[in-house]
Amino acid sequence: MDAARALALFARRASALIGELTASDEGSLHVSIAGGRKPAAAMLGALMALHGRPQDRLSHVLVEPEWLAGSDFFFPARRARRFFGPDGRAVDAAEARVRLLDLPFPRLRKALPGGLDPHAAVEAAFDDAIDAPRLVVDPAQGRLWWDGMAMDWPPAPLAFLAMLAEACLSGRGVPRTGAPREAFMAHYRKAPRARRLDLPDPLDGEWVEEKVSRLNALARDCGMRPGGGALARRHGARAQSECRLALTPQDIRLRQGDALEQA
Repeated sequence: MDAARALALFARRASALIGELTASDEGSLHVSIAGGRKPAAAMLGALMALHGRPQDRLSHVLVEPEWLAGSDFFFPARRARRFFGPDGRAVDAAEARVRLLDLPFPRLRKALPGGLDPHAAVEAAFDDAIDAPRLVVDPAQGRLWWDGMAMDWPPAPLAFLAMLAEACLSGRGVPRTGAPREAFMAHYRKAPRARRLDLPDPLDGEWVEEKVSRLNALARDCGMRPGGGALARRHGARAQSECRLALTPQDIRLRQGDALEQA
């Protein structure tokens, strides 16, 4: 899952939980943003501003840099326990000082217009992030977008990616042998830097394998690794195998001229 979707889902669930815990005037809620990922900590601060009551707290933990940077340090030790800090000097975890800092934050729930549900506002704000495609391919522009980031690719691997995207949107893969030449050329002709190609019909299996390798190398260099693996993956025994994108049809949009093809 990409970072934007993960944060959006985290925000939805955290908003629901914080909203439930602050629904009545009873009790108090203490939220700590120490540790973890900074985007999640920032989101918790925003959610506390929406939901927080006068008795609720938001806190952070401060640790001196010489202990914070030590990979062996977790909390102050009761007995002497030495390890090396970032500057190479030995430091003792028993001497570490940790401070709990109460963070001031605006409490906006009473200032919100009547009838505005903070959780519903969070849901609406992140609908687009959750529903957005991971991959958008536009052969005519010679460009793709991955998690919202635009990238320019050479025409042949981009056209092959568009061919795979089109197959995925139809619930298919691209066979190693027997793929029609036009399935590739229909996208390649649109590329700004396309040149004349003399390809067999159907496409040769070795050619398909080479394009898969080239596509995966480019994708890896660009950080396109869905699930931590290759973008395009082979399925089945080699002779009858087919190549599929490691994505769902909902993850993909393929631009066809001015139109946007989607699942």
